[in-house]
Amino acid sequence: MPVVLLGGTYGGVMTPTEAAAVAAAYTFLIAVLWYSNVTARETYLAALNSSRSTAAIGMLSAGTLVFYYVGRDLPAVCLTHARPSTHATHVDRSCRAQRQDV
Repeated sequence: MPVVLLGGTYGGVMTPTEAAAVAAAYTFLIAVLWYSNVTARETYLAALNSSRSTAAIGMLSAGTLVFYYVGRDLPAVCLTHARPSTHATHVDRSCRAQRQDV
C-alpha cells in the first residue's frame, strides 16, 4: 500500500485525496477478501453512519453560508439607517417641536 500511495502521489498519478480514497478501498478489499471478518450488514451500517455524519456536516455548512450571506451587508445597512444624533438629542428636538406648536 505505501508504494501505491506514495508512488501515485509523487508520480503525479493521483492527488493526496484520491490516494486516501484508494487506500480506503484497498483496506476494505483486504478486510473482506483476506480476513473475511467484514459482513454485508456491518458494511451497510458503516456506510449509513458515515452518510449521517456527512449530512450533519453539510447542514452545518449550509447554515453557515446562510448567516454569511445575510450578515455580510448588515453593518452597512445599519450604518445607513442610523441617526447621527443620540437618543437624548432626539428627545430634546421632539420636545422643542411640541413647544413651538402650542
